[in-house]
Amino acid sequence: MSRPMFPLLLPLRLWRYFGNQRLKAVLAILTVLPDPLLMVGIPVLLQLVIDQVIGNPSGGPPVAVLVLLPCAWLLLAVVCNGFSIKLFAALGSQLGTSFRQRLFGHLLEQPNPTDGRAEGGEQGLLALQIPTLENAVVSQLPLFTWTVAQLLLGVLLLFTSDWRLALVAVVLTPLLLVSQVAFTPALARREEARVEQAGRLLSYAGERLRSRELVDLFGLRSTTRSEFNRRNRDLMRWAQRVGAMSGLQQAALTASAMLTLVSVFALGTWLVLQRQLTVGQLVSALGIATAMVSGMWQLGASLLPLQAATTALNLLEQQLPAAKRSEQRPALARGIEPSPPALRQELRIEQVQFRYPGGGGLDGLNLTIPANSSLALVGPSGGGKSTVLRLLLRQIEPQRGGLRVDGVPLSTTDRGAWLEQVALVPQETVLFDLSIADNIRLGRLDASDQEVLDAALAAELGELIQSLPNGLQTPVGSGGGRLSGGQKQRIAIARAIVRNPQLLLLDEATSALDPSTEEAINTTLRRLSEGRTVVSVLHRLRAAAAMDQIAVIDQGQVVELGHHNDLLAAGGLYASFWHRQMSGFNLELGQRVRITPERLATIPLFHGVDPKLLRWLASEFVSDRIRHGEEVFREGDAPDAFYVVVAGTLEVLQNDLWGGTPIKQGLVEEGDFFGDAGLIEDHPRAVTVRARGDGLLLRLDRDRFLDLLDQDPDYRRFFLHSARASV
Repeated sequence: MSRPMFPLLLPLRLWRYFGNQRLKAVLAILTVLPDPLLMVGIPVLLQLVIDQVIGNPSGGPPVAVLVLLPCAWLLLAVVCNGFSIKLFAALGSQLGTSFRQRLFGHLLEQPNPTDGRAEGGEQGLLALQIPTLENAVVSQLPLFTWTVAQLLLGVLLLFTSDWRLALVAVVLTPLLLVSQVAFTPALARREEARVEQAGRLLSYAGERLRSRELVDLFGLRSTTRSEFNRRNRDLMRWAQRVGAMSGLQQAALTASAMLTLVSVFALGTWLVLQRQLTVGQLVSALGIATAMVSGMWQLGASLLPLQAATTALNLLEQQLPAAKRSEQRPALARGIEPSPPALRQELRIEQVQFRYPGGGGLDGLNLTIPANSSLALVGPSGGGKSTVLRLLLRQIEPQRGGLRVDGVPLSTTDRGAWLEQVALVPQETVLFDLSIADNIRLGRLDASDQEVLDAALAAELGELIQSLPNGLQTPVGSGGGRLSGGQKQRIAIARAIVRNPQLLLLDEATSALDPSTEEAINTTLRRLSEGRTVVSVLHRLRAAAAMDQIAVIDQGQVVELGHHNDLLAAGGLYASFWHRQMSGFNLELGQRVRITPERLATIPLFHGVDPKLLRWLASEFVSDRIRHGEEVFREGDAPDAFYVVVAGTLEVLQNDLWGGTPIKQGLVEEGDFFGDAGLIEDHPRAVTVRARGDGLLLRLDRDRFLDLLDQDPDYRRFFLHSARASV
């Protein structure tokens, strides 16, 4: 937190958030006042009874009036109390609704994190503050109003009894502020630390619960439970520190309240003995002072929830000013920015510079994409391919350079209008728990039922729809869990089709699919790309050969540009990628995959092996199909095989020493190999290898490799001398 805030100032800070509800807030405050007025008014009536009715039976006011007046006022207070509860509840719900809308709008406007950070804990922490603030308005604000009114009315009525007693109360009451100044900063720091610790606990619990399967598979339940308990105990200790500091503050308030009561009693008694004050006035003064003391005690009990609400408001105010600006910007932009032209000629990326804070991005990238043509973006991981897509979607703005559509700078046009002619088919399809039709209609909300059906049929979903009892109205389940990967991807394609885009963006749209499904989806995409401008980020290069041009991006620049055949002939980076992925495999869909002896010879592990033995060894590889999330092997497993990746991408993970989420060490992709560690020595696997999508592997069992060493003693000596195990 940037500043400690006195909790007693919270009502003043909330005033500006009530907006058009301020009249209701004033009425709510007024309906509270009869209660404290009754509390401090009864001692005044008691003074009249003692001094005038008892002391002067013939000349005092009628007893009936003194009895009926508080009864009538009590009835008024009860009625007002009912209205007060209703009004403060309405104010609290309105405030909570407003903050939730603003917070959701703020989070909705934020770009997706580019560094893999999870924000669930931070967002959840902010969301938890809103009920705290709402509860403060509903329950603490009326109590605060009641207490302050009782203190102020008490001081005023003391002046009607005796100015000297009132002066004592006025002098001693500021001790209340002294306790605020003395204890509030420390209490605020402890409360902020408690909230921060609660946020860490929430983030940790959410992360582990989302990864229950991983926790179970790695036997991490015990360590996860222990770590959660440790963090929970830390939160308890901070809560105890907040409670202890709040107790000290409340004790200081109690001391100042009791000092006020004792001082009024002592001075009043002395004045009665000096015949400068009547007994009725003393009783009245003590009654009023007691009411004031009661108010101070109640105020002390309110300090902790008021401090929690103040901390909540501080947290929200740190985030929501940015949300306010982000909400205003699109409205302003729509008023002054023209719509971009339809993409009819070309899309140019000119000398674009964009660097992420953590490194990576684009560095003077130039690229021309003719309208109605197809472009494949390929290159090493982290080279800038996905950043180009984010640039075309205007999720990021160039730090230097720019984009032009048919010669018009894209930055001068309305982003919303630009996105109306763009559609994206992502790598991982996001489906909501809606029907198939409603998930397709997300591409264009005003699409008719016939347009949705036509898009579904164009994406070749007809067979699936006919097989379902409810057809297009069938729910897909949470995250599309009732569908296969290929079916979900076809829904994403249908969603793009119903949008009828000029520019179709494909972000590794088939990377999570098995080879047979990938080929079927690629066929559909090629058919649907006719008459559109297509930009496709590709890791699997099978689809690149059919593109009009291929741009190889490395370190934020286009290092090669041309057609598939030309780039192969050039023998550069693209050619090396192609040969690594596509050469040396005999792959027939639905049949066993073979690796050629020539490809084996290019793998460093088999350098120097006799060609005859390589032919025998190639026949010993068997094909394994893997599914998304499946583990090839786990850290600690015995080494039993060597693998070559034919299709797919796999993550290399290593256990966290503290039992947390496994740490990503790298990726193995098509054409890569792994598992050579421990082929000779029986050491456990040092890492875990897990599939990021469906894929295909070639596996050589360890026994076959040992047979090779037995058949070629020269290679055995060479391998033992020079082999460098990696995974």
